[in-house]
Amino acid sequence: MKPFLSIDVGGSAIKYGVITDGTTFLYRSQCPTPKDSMEDLLDAYRALYADCAAYGPFEGVAISFTASMDGRTGYCFGGSLEKYTKGENLLEVFQSVFEEPVAVENDGNCGALAEGRYGSLAGLESGMVIILGTGLGGGLLTNGHIHRGKRSCSGEFSYIFVDPRTAFEGRPDVWAIHSGFHGLTRPLAIAKGEPEQDGRHFFALAEAGDADALRILKDYTNYLAVWIYNLQCIYAPEKFAIGGGISLQPLLMEYLQNSLQAFYDRNDAGLPHAEVVPARFHGSAGLIGAVCWWEDFYGKKS
Repeated sequence: MKPFLSIDVGGSAIKYGVITDGTTFLYRSQCPTPKDSMEDLLDAYRALYADCAAYGPFEGVAISFTASMDGRTGYCFGGSLEKYTKGENLLEVFQSVFEEPVAVENDGNCGALAEGRYGSLAGLESGMVIILGTGLGGGLLTNGHIHRGKRSCSGEFSYIFVDPRTAFEGRPDVWAIHSGFHGLTRPLAIAKGEPEQDGRHFFALAEAGDADALRILKDYTNYLAVWIYNLQCIYAPEKFAIGGGISLQPLLMEYLQNSLQAFYDRNDAGLPHAEVVPARFHGSAGLIGAVCWWEDFYGKKS
């Protein structure tokens, strides 16, 4: 089987690469995500296609995309590029750029497929991926396949209201606000009276033992532990895999395991405890999972 051109479109950057044998990268790079128009996005696709041309011809083009969507039809809504993607059939639009057959799927679902086929959730009957990034993503798996729900909207963790009162007061308080990386960096900026910086700065302070950073990290993982428990009550997956850039930090996983243990010490209802592990692929999950979806969509396996 020829290699795949895989593309992972996020809110800030487009990662892309050439993949063979499921998880082997022959080449990878990235470019900024266009914010203004579909034509700008398609121009970015043409440029990255040319950048990877030396590795072609390709078996297909696999795309992970930052939007709520059903990869079976290509129609999407929501996401950070909604101003020019809402209501579009992305499958048809993107196919117009490439010679090879295209498949496109929600980024959270792609992350789940990567972990379910080759990663931390491989071989399980049920699993769930939580992706901690700028916002919050995720996906649910049943027997290695995406659990979609109505309109393919399962796994949209970002939109979960954490305080029901705010839903009726015009000030949405949703999970993405608390468990994206801004849930760490904004409280730190307030505590220090300084401009907000990135996650690397936060964890550098935390690793150095900064009291504000460690307090905020504990609050963050306590919050995350409660919502993992809630999801365990709803779906009862065999295992959770935590992905996204933040999850690469060993200190975060250490604090999360401590938060889960503390929670169960005080709130054990006799239900199965959530088993939480780091994802295997982190920043590569969207690229690998997009190829998994292409194979499912076209009924072919490498």
